[in-house]
Amino acid sequence: MEKLAIAVRDGEQQHGLDILTRVWLHTVEGLSREEALDSVLTQDSRD
Repeated sequence: MEKLAIAVRDGEQQHGLDILTRVWLHTVEGLSREEALDSVLTQDSRD
């Protein structure tokens, strides 16, 4: 969860909400919170 706090802190508020929403959607699909966060942050680093 520390990664999430850093991502939200470093981004603007709307981007932070986008990250939280995408992590939540991945957890609904069955990923753990850590897996979901890693997936979202990896995807963001590619963009």
